[in-house]
Amino acid sequence: AAAALAVCGLPFFMVLDAYPTNVPIVVAVVGVGYAILGALGGSTFFFYVVELFPTSVRGAAVGISYNIGFSVFGGLAPMLCEASLNGSALGPGLVLSFGGLLTAVTVLTAQICHSQGLVKLTHVREQPYFSSSALCGAIGDNSKAKRAQQTESSEGDSTADESS
Repeated sequence: AAAALAVCGLPFFMVLDAYPTNVPIVVAVVGVGYAILGALGGSTFFFYVVELFPTSVRGAAVGISYNIGFSVFGGLAPMLCEASLNGSALGPGLVLSFGGLLTAVTVLTAQICHSQGLVKLTHVREQPYFSSSALCGAIGDNSKAKRAQQTESSEGDSTADESS
């Protein structure tokens, strides 16, 4: 979503700048284009950020980090976009694209550092929740399905022991 915003932020704004009174174009760009970008970024954000914190503090940590980020960047973005109009009529589009680029580079850098062992992203799972890959791979083979269920139950027991 961040890469898509980096690529589409300026072109979408250029279309809005070129046709500000054409209602179908404005609806298409704002109501569809930016809405899709917002939905992609707004929904996937939580899948990534939630796994960065241990379960004991996850709710508070995600809430605090989200709200501080939203208040700082969401609060300053309108002023930054307004100020960018002094430099160029396409300033707000440049701000959107730069924000997307910055986010994409940050996430990509974190993933590269994690894969090289330079940094540990706290709770990023190697396996999906509920061992679904083990169960899905076992479809049609009862022996594999039983082993997968036994593995899940033994993992559940060890997780319960760790949380006690």
